[in-house]
Amino acid sequence: MIFEVHVKTSEKSVKDASNFVFWRLPVRKISFIVLLALYGLLLLIAVATDIFYFHSLNFYTILLAAFIVILVLIRVLGADAQAKTLQKRTLEMNGGQYPEIVWRMEDGMLSMENLTSGNNVQPYRPSVKAVYDTVETVYLFTETKVVMDFPKNSFTKGTPEEFMDYYRSRGVKVRKA
Repeated sequence: MIFEVHVKTSEKSVKDASNFVFWRLPVRKISFIVLLALYGLLLLIAVATDIFYFHSLNFYTILLAAFIVILVLIRVLGADAQAKTLQKRTLEMNGGQYPEIVWRMEDGMLSMENLTSGNNVQPYRPSVKAVYDTVETVYLFTETKVVMDFPKNSFTKGTPEEFMDYYRSRGVKVRKA
């Protein structure tokens, strides 16, 4: 099976990919939800202790709640910082332009041709850990934590469904995101 994806990256596509990796992964979602739940619990304890006049306990509870709010803010701001870093790196590696890339896959061997900078990746067989299917993009996650994004409207050979079926047939989990 031969697949070819012609991708014209942009500021939006780089930010979308970064945000997907930062927020959509189950571990990140769960940790964020746990932090919010813990904050809610501590807030309830603070209100209850105030009702029963345990002022010293209330101070420490509010202090813990404030700490969790700070952690959540760091998490939210971290997503934005990661997206900006990825955009700067993308521009730096491609002479100040967002790259135009052609991904090719034949018999499990993946290659990349950067039409903007001329930097090419020789064919290799990525060890794919998971595939995520979103409305607009297919994300490929490798064992070495490399994430490749393939916009569904950019497939010039093969279809996104055939691409995901190819990985399903090799035992890779394809998840809706």
